[in-house]
Amino acid sequence: MFSILNNKGVDSLDFRSIDIEKNKDILIKFRKDTQYISFSTLEGFDEKAYIDRMTERVNNFSNFFVC
Repeated sequence: MFSILNNKGVDSLDFRSIDIEKNKDILIKFRKDTQYISFSTLEGFDEKAYIDRMTERVNNFSNFFVC
């Protein structure tokens, strides 16, 4: 986790690595939405492959995949 403080140091915005198991449903929902917006179809979308890919990315680059 890392934080960004405002100029007074009072409020902060906290970033945490994505917890795949905890956030699996929302990750799939967001990815389906972007798939449909981009390609006007969900054809070819594979939930398991997407979660596997995200798990690998989070494990290898956790500071870049945050919520």
